[in-house]
Amino acid sequence: MAPMFDFYTKVLGCTVDSPDDIGRLNGKLTHLRAGPNTMIDLMEQDSSEKIVGTPVDHFCLRIDPYDQEKLEAYLKGLGIEIESSGMRKGAQGVGPSTYIRDPEGNMIELKGPSNNPVDDAMDHREGRTASSISTADPPNTASVPLTPCTRICRYNSDFFDGQVCIGCYREAFEIGTWESMTPSEKHMALQDAIDRWNDNNSSPSSLELSGSISLADLKDQADYWQRMSS
Repeated sequence: MAPMFDFYTKVLGCTVDSPDDIGRLNGKLTHLRAGPNTMIDLMEQDSSEKIVGTPVDHFCLRIDPYDQEKLEAYLKGLGIEIESSGMRKGAQGVGPSTYIRDPEGNMIELKGPSNNPVDDAMDHREGRTASSISTADPPNTASVPLTPCTRICRYNSDFFDGQVCIGCYREAFEIGTWESMTPSEKHMALQDAIDRWNDNNSSPSSLELSGSISLADLKDQADYWQRMSS
């Protein structure tokens, strides 16, 4: 717990509201404040419990003011590796962001202000169709969903070692970052999903997955995002 506490307080500047917020539940739970509207809970895991990966792809902290050069210099000065940086789409639109990991390997996005605010964030939520985004799209894209999600969000240890969703053939990382991906990145992610679909359905030991996305739908969506990236 100590390395995590030091990282979030000393590196990211989180604070403690009250001494009672440290070491609750027999020392396992600590509450940290990250700005006026956000709390981060650090929960110590029992060492006897086996953990495989993480159920969360990443979480985002809004940074204001945001200076890319100063931020990177600050992080590098503390010996923190920068996983990636660049312009990413978020809840408020497209803006700069930097990705790092905490001592337990959790991915954190440090997000700057949006340069291109989203007028209607609901347009980008899972389930909306291509026609709801742009009336200029070709007619044959009118019914193409903006995500391969089928609402069957399950994992099976016999299905790509439990790393790929049974419903949409995407990895957890791809699902978690889908909303911030560029059209080109979505196209590439769907190409990977197509490869997984083919691998599973051509294998003698393939799983019969009721309700999973069809190969045709994956191809339609991949084609759509390829057009959007050009």
